[in-house]
Amino acid sequence: MSTRAQTQHERLAAYLLAHRSGLTAVDCVRQPTFDCGPPIMRPASRMAQVRAILDAKGYDLVVDGRRNRCVVYRAVRRVLAEPGAAAVVPGAAALFRPPPPAPRSPFDPWGDDR
Repeated sequence: MSTRAQTQHERLAAYLLAHRSGLTAVDCVRQPTFDCGPPIMRPASRMAQVRAILDAKGYDLVVDGRRNRCVVYRAVRRVLAEPGAAAVVPGAAALFRPPPPAPRSPFDPWGDDR
């Protein structure tokens, strides 16, 4: 009977689900690593697969600040307002705000940048 070793993105997802403190690139590279396994180089490139694993388990992957000059990745459980409703994230509307209009040039008297 052989046991399959966990892939790098499975190791990252398992750690994020088990620890609320989050994970940084430094935690993945320095010895000993977060799970005492081999180092994971370029953990940011693994986050697409980690996001898919967490999504299947009802979690969202969020970037929550910085630690050791690296971004902190955290797994946050989705909260539904009522059964069947879409997930609500506080402050999400601010993330999708359209950019402000460009300032008008003082050299454009007609306002259409001809």
